[in-house]
Amino acid sequence: MRELRAASGPSDVMLEDLVARYFDGLVAKSRSAATIRRYRQLWTDWLAPTLGQLPAARVTTARLERVLRVMARSGRSASSVHQAALVLSGAFKAAHDAGTVRTNPMIGLTLPNGDTLQRPRQRR
Repeated sequence: MRELRAASGPSDVMLEDLVARYFDGLVAKSRSAATIRRYRQLWTDWLAPTLGQLPAARVTTARLERVLRVMARSGRSASSVHQAALVLSGAFKAAHDAGTVRTNPMIGLTLPNGDTLQRPRQRR
């Protein structure tokens, strides 16, 4: 797995690095190739262009909600928007659990359809 070492602290870690580490973790947990491929596609096509180069500490719930609204308004299905939110949620949860970020902006996030993101079911 990738080590996340910021130049002067956790606030310097870019979101693209958190997501890359999250994807590495999915591979290590033997998630299906189709799931990982889909998550990578959503990251590359919809999330990375506006969020990837941001320091993770500067990513806010409001900013994430805006990006997901753009996806929805562009005709992406509710399922695709939800999957994109899962990518972000997984990356921030893993980073928060590891102490790489202090806060998780996905907590309290509202999806464009008005739903709140639910905890993913536990895999066995």
